[in-house]
Amino acid sequence: MMKYKKQFIITAILFMVTTVFANPVINTPDKSIVITAKKQHTFNITLPSNPTTGYSWFLTDYNHQLLKPVNHQYVAPNNKLMGAGGFEIWTFNIQQEVPVPQKTTVTFTYQRPWETNDAKTETFTVLTQ
Repeated sequence: MMKYKKQFIITAILFMVTTVFANPVINTPDKSIVITAKKQHTFNITLPSNPTTGYSWFLTDYNHQLLKPVNHQYVAPNNKLMGAGGFEIWTFNIQQEVPVPQKTTVTFTYQRPWETNDAKTETFTVLTQ
C-alpha cells in the first residue's frame, strides 16, 4: 500500500511540475489525439482559457464506456499581466477493459455558465490503438 502512495505522490509532483513550468501543447480539433492504450492509459486535452471573462470549458459529450475524466484544472499564464488567459487541462483515463482499436470523440463548449446561447464548441477525435 505504501509503495502505491509513493508512486502516486511522485506522479502527482511530476505532473504539477511539467504543467506549471512547461508551455502546454494546445490541442486543436483538426488533429486527432492518438493513444497507444497498452503503454499510455492517461491523456490530456489542453485548451486556451480566460476565466476572468467568465468563460470556461465544459465537457459536454464523450464515450463513457471508453473514457473517464479524472482531472480538470486551470493553469494561469507564466506572465503577471492582469486579465491574461491561461489553459484548462482535462485529463482522461482510458478504460482498460475496452478492446482496442477504438475511435471516439470528446466535445467541449466554451461558455459562461449563465449563458446558454453563446457557446463555442470544440470536438476532438481520440484514437486508441
